[in-house]
Amino acid sequence: MKLVTATTTAGDLQFGTLRGELDGWRLSLEAGNKSPRTVQSYSETVEQLADFLAAKGMPRSVENVKREHIEAWLRDMREAGRSEATIALRYRSLRVFWRFLADEEVVAVSPMAKMHSPKVSIQPTAIPPLEDVKKLLATTAGKDYEARRDRAILLLMVDSGARLSEVANIKLADVTFVGSRPDLVEITGKGGSRRTLVIKPVVAQAMRAYLRLRQDRRDARLPWLWLGRGHLLPAGVAQMIGRRAEEAGLVGIHPHVFRHAFAHAWLAAGNSESALMRVAGWKSRSMLARYGASLADERAREEHRGFSPTDLL
Repeated sequence: MKLVTATTTAGDLQFGTLRGELDGWRLSLEAGNKSPRTVQSYSETVEQLADFLAAKGMPRSVENVKREHIEAWLRDMREAGRSEATIALRYRSLRVFWRFLADEEVVAVSPMAKMHSPKVSIQPTAIPPLEDVKKLLATTAGKDYEARRDRAILLLMVDSGARLSEVANIKLADVTFVGSRPDLVEITGKGGSRRTLVIKPVVAQAMRAYLRLRQDRRDARLPWLWLGRGHLLPAGVAQMIGRRAEEAGLVGIHPHVFRHAFAHAWLAAGNSESALMRVAGWKSRSMLARYGASLADERAREEHRGFSPTDLL
């Protein structure tokens, strides 16, 4: 049976509308090597704005959308209880969208040209207690394939602070060995940028134990380091972490908490912020403020414990 794929012709294109211009922007983002997740998030922003404008009877052609229409949508999200971070993210996405349209001369000027970014309060990120990390790792104490694979993945995430997608997409060729010991791993970050991380002895030991069993897998010839039924994708790694957390009786454990914990521990040890930016793959110092807030709170509490005006009474 021949499959028929739905197609359109040039005459079907709706240039000038939000959704019509979204396809061109997607192509621009993909050509700029933006990650699929970023493209999806940006696209959702334009789609949500288009839905809001349609529901409110407001203009949907890009040249007729004005500042007040965008501000009405931001206000609607705020009244609906959306977080400051989400609103700020949608705002930034729209700025990029209209900057693209202005550069392409689809619109004369961006309606957001004189708008100011919504304020976002810096909230301390949740850091899992060390005992919780130990409980999580204890679920991987077995010697079977999955236990050794999961232990190696968890230890690498704890010790590197790498993103979920960065860890899941490591290839065998990305790992540098000294003799038979894993020593360095090159990972691909946002926008295709590459950086190299050190593999510490405990992680190297777990990785060697995993690789010993990996070589006997049916799909061992695949280029990816982590295997399940084929390549263990980011969603599969996330599911594994959720399953291990449930086994350990833990709540609030998700892939990104290891990144939070790594940044917290790095700064608490007195290591430099500039080196953390390179290790974590950050391009903006604003991330330091976000990830350093939990450490700043902790230090403030310790200083408060050592000081009280009542001591002067």
